[in-house]
Amino acid sequence: MPFQYSVFLCDLTKAERFELWTELEDIIDRSEDTIASVELGDPSTSKAFTFLGPRPDMPRQGPTII
Repeated sequence: MPFQYSVFLCDLTKAERFELWTELEDIIDRSEDTIASVELGDPSTSKAFTFLGPRPDMPRQGPTII
């Protein structure tokens, strides 16, 4: 089974995260699509990312999901 991974870094409030998740539930094809949400903690102190090349602008505060 082939996979396509798309990763999105979002700086969202809890309300925005809920709204996004609700909208995604309405549009995905549950027989083929899977969406994972990962809470990375405070992005200003997170060591979850290591980069090769220029570091992108990262959120400074708030929950982060991918």
